[in-house]
Amino acid sequence: MGDQQQSRARGRRFLTLLASVLVVVFVATTAVAITRERSGVVGELTIKTSNDASGLVGTSDWVAIEDAEVTVSTETNATVVVDFMATSLCESIENPRARCMVRVMVDGKKAQPGRVIFDSDYSPDLPKGHIDDQYAAHSMRWAKWVPAGDHTVTVEWKPAGLPTTFSLRAWSLTVMTAE
Repeated sequence: MGDQQQSRARGRRFLTLLASVLVVVFVATTAVAITRERSGVVGELTIKTSNDASGLVGTSDWVAIEDAEVTVSTETNATVVVDFMATSLCESIENPRARCMVRVMVDGKKAQPGRVIFDSDYSPDLPKGHIDDQYAAHSMRWAKWVPAGDHTVTVEWKPAGLPTTFSLRAWSLTVMTAE
């Protein structure tokens, strides 16, 4: 093997070693981040589900989703973590970019990240003027710090603009406290 080939081979071995080290560093960093998220004690866990279909036509007001309310108790300061999952449909004949939003309230105050676009009627792969009329599964997580005591968690929904329709076919609400 000539000097140039040996130099290339050493360069490849060095790059392979460097890539291996970077992968190990990335995996170690990820493991640390996951470990930090698992700290704390789960104080209470509540799960509610519904298979009742419901719908809401465009409104300017936030409306509580029927039965999507939970009361939790904490003995100390805690974080309330809320997961909401649903099969939903957001549609509007007049607005091809209709949006349907969900937010979580804890004791009447917004949990973070606040309101989110949970579903929309916009599908870039559909021809112009075509309505996406298929239910799809969506989920989101919210969190809120609370002091010790009883706390009411409510999931609210709102179609953005008239005449948008927001429908839920089934949903699941998971609320837990981390102290």
